[in-house]
Amino acid sequence: MGMQLDWRYCQKCHVMFFDGNPDKGSCAAGGPHVAQGYMFALPHDIPPAPKSQGDWRFCGKCHAMFYDGFPQQGACPRDGGWHAAAGFGFVLPHDVPPTGTAQDAWRYCGKCHAMFYDGSADKGRCDAGGGHSAMGFVFVLPHDLPASLDFTFAPIVFSSGVAAGGNSHLTLRQDGSYTFAGHFHDSGTLPYNTALAWVIKDVVDQAYTFQHSGHIAGSLESGSSDDNWNVNATSSAIAENWANIGALATSHAEANMNVNLSSVRDSVVRAAGVVAEVVSVVAA
Repeated sequence: MGMQLDWRYCQKCHVMFFDGNPDKGSCAAGGPHVAQGYMFALPHDIPPAPKSQGDWRFCGKCHAMFYDGFPQQGACPRDGGWHAAAGFGFVLPHDVPPTGTAQDAWRYCGKCHAMFYDGSADKGRCDAGGGHSAMGFVFVLPHDLPASLDFTFAPIVFSSGVAAGGNSHLTLRQDGSYTFAGHFHDSGTLPYNTALAWVIKDVVDQAYTFQHSGHIAGSLESGSSDDNWNVNATSSAIAENWANIGALATSHAEANMNVNLSSVRDSVVRAAGVVAEVVSVVAA
């Protein structure tokens, strides 16, 4: 589960094809496919979501990405027959905002069933004849993803006379490892129970939560006036969904004092907007 690199746009027929083998497959415009442009990283073998579609497969004959959700597999240029599914089951984002690492205008061709780029006047070459014919969703496909993402919540300040503050930092990495760190300090007389929650939302609206709770002592009680944490661990959910996280990751964080942590978490999830699913990565 995760993502596969080496998917490319063919400059001749305009389909998405796998460029990771010495054999470059068969192009409807003749000869092998010819790669151009971005290096796409496509998610596979993860559950589909409201904004991602499964049943996309690699054709073992022509090497194009095609939709395998119908009894008829579409026209393959290798031998004039149907596409032949092999390998991973891809789950591709659609109808979400394009970003610097996710390109839109990718469409399903209703004639040959391949994924093709519909963003130019030239519709390429379809094995079923003529140019490709766009139908259905507008796919937004991840490419050239970062190896890590950094988020900072600083400074953390409170109103209503709370004599405390702090900061927090979150780093996510392609291999699923992460660092979740932070600091609170009490500079007054009253003690506080601390609560902080992060939500990182990916391109298909899946949310990943990180939570911390602790205590800081004021001058009226014994104990430390500092609450420090540094969590270094690995999450399979981050690794498996990196294509969707790297395509678009929006960050929301909230902190409060003497408030139940679950309330802070629920508040920040609501602030993130539409959420298809919540994955708890760090639960205090």
